[in-house]
Order: sequence, then C-alpha cells, then structure tokens
Amino acid sequence: MFTLPDNTVYWSYYLGVGQDSEKIFKDAEEKAKRRRAQIKTVTQLGSTLFAADPSGSLALALLALTGYSEFGVPEKADNIQYWFTDEQNSQAFLNKREFTSFEKGNGPLCNRRLDEGGKDVFLCLINDNLIEGIDVHLRVAAITVTEHRGTRQVKKYKLGLKKEPYLTD
Repeated sequence: MFTLPDNTVYWSYYLGVGQDSEKIFKDAEEKAKRRRAQIKTVTQLGSTLFAADPSGSLALALLALTGYSEFGVPEKADNIQYWFTDEQNSQAFLNKREFTSFEKGNGPLCNRRLDEGGKDVFLCLINDNLIEGIDVHLRVAAITVTEHRGTRQVKKYKLGLKKEPYLTD
C-alpha cells in the first residue's frame, strides 16, 4: 500500500522486474535530465515542477505531466502480474475471491500515467514463476495542485443605460 498526497491530480508509476529494470530506469532518468530544458518549454507546468522538487524522478514527473515515457524495454526479464486497487478489493485478492482494479498489467516493465485511484492505493502482485523468486521495483510520482487564495482590492464600475433619439432615413 502507498498513500498519494492530498490534491493529487495525476500520478505515474514505474514497475520493473530484476536488475535490468533498474538500469532502464537510470537510463530514462539520464535522458530526462538531458531533455530538461526541452521538457520545461513543452510542459506548461514544467518550471513549477522542477522548481518545487528537484530531488524527484524527472522521468516519472514527465510521464505524470504529459503521458510521455522515456523508459526502454528490457532485453530479457521475468514478468509480474499486477493490479492497483483499493483496500476492500486487495482483501478479496488475498482471500482468492473475485476483485476489481482500476489498473492492471503483466510484464517485465510497466509504466503509465493515471488520474484515478483513491488516496490509499494497494498493489497486488503475482509471480507466475513457481521455481524462482523475483525482485520487483516500484516507483511512484504524484502531481499535486495547491490553490493559493487571498483577498485583494478590486475597482468596481457602475454601468448604466443611456437612451438618445436620432433620425433615420
């Protein structure tokens, strides 16, 4: 389970299996860093994003903001079946009952931008390899919007209607 921050409008995830997926993630981060200036001009929120948290993942932030992915494809890796769901459906999953999810997949490396899910998100995994265990890496980035409200003086104008007679042909 992980908890998304308040006011999340979009979030993205990266789910990879094995050490190859870690190399792919690092390569995507390097590509995103090289394209940082380009990302700022393409994305209206880019300057705000990079000023707010430069320690986060640029590749995941790009995915969450625009849906554009820098992630490559592993040459050879085990796959993982996964479902993102809520607490009630995660309990049904654990008890081997029918359940629903708002995102699912099966593969060695999966990533996507989402705008759904609750505040608490549960990840259900199945390793279909009955012989060997696998390492699964999950990374999540969330885009939040915080409104800043205040008061200010505003000039008010009084509008009126004035009628004037005129001659027509």
